[in-house]
This record gives sequence, structure tokens and C-alpha cells, in this order.
Amino acid sequence: MRNKNPSSIKKSRRNAIKSILILAGVAVFSALIFNSFFAKERSVELKKLRITNIKDVPKGTAYTFNGSLLDQNLKEISGPFILIHLHNGEIKAFSAVCTHLGCTTKYSQDTNMIECPCHGGRFNPQTGAVVSGPPNKPLPEVNLTVDSNGDVYAIGVRTQ
Repeated sequence: MRNKNPSSIKKSRRNAIKSILILAGVAVFSALIFNSFFAKERSVELKKLRITNIKDVPKGTAYTFNGSLLDQNLKEISGPFILIHLHNGEIKAFSAVCTHLGCTTKYSQDTNMIECPCHGGRFNPQTGAVVSGPPNKPLPEVNLTVDSNGDVYAIGVRTQ
């Protein structure tokens, strides 16, 4: 039996590794080219969800609504949601699902807070930020628009 020269074995390994890397590169390049020419463009039509008319939600009160909205990653977020007409006239809306364990939150006129009845979590009604309690993430905020008739529409959700 003949022994192979160690330097020829190293060259064979190098050539095999080189070939594998070249083939892998060609495969990746081909996939990129294929996707750029043949991939379908994904377009998303953002739908408005009519919530209510602003005159039906007096300042300092809230209105709960249901629906399905898309977040910035095009992930569907389902209600319930809560729209709050703040004392300063601003309107805000958030997911009403507590970020702690998923209980449904409510707006308290007495404390001017969004509160979770399950474990005492409290959220700021202007920002959705956690004020106290066990939640460690803010409530996702609903993007709103108001038309000239005062109709309030949800057009998406901002998550963090």
C-alpha cells in the first residue's frame, strides 16, 4: 500500500473547502438575484377602523372598542382597545390588554389612570407608560386620525 504525501492531502482539503465555499457563494448570490427579480412586492393597505365621534366621548372619559389593527411590523393586534378623551382635549388610544398577564384594563376618572384590576398595574393615559405595579412594558398605542366631522379612526398600532 502506498502512503500519500502529506502536502498533497493538504492541497486536496484546501481545494475541497474552496469548492464548497464557491458553491455556497453562488447559491446565495443566485437566491438574491432570484428574489429580486421574481419576488412579489408586498403591499399593505392600511384600513381605517371607525371608533366613534369625538362629541360622544366627553373630556375626562373613555370609550372601549374592539377590532383588529396592524402594528409597524404588520402583525395583527386585536382589541379590546381604549380611547381616552383627556381633560386637555387631546385624544389617545391604547390596547386595553395589560402587558403583565393580559387582563383588560379600564380608565379610572377618579385617578386619571388606566388601571388593571387583576394585579394593580397602572398606566399613564397620555403615553401608555407603566406608572406602577407589575407590568414592565407600556401599553401599545393606537395611531388615530380625526376627520372634519369629528369621526375618530384607528389606523394602526405602535408597539415597543
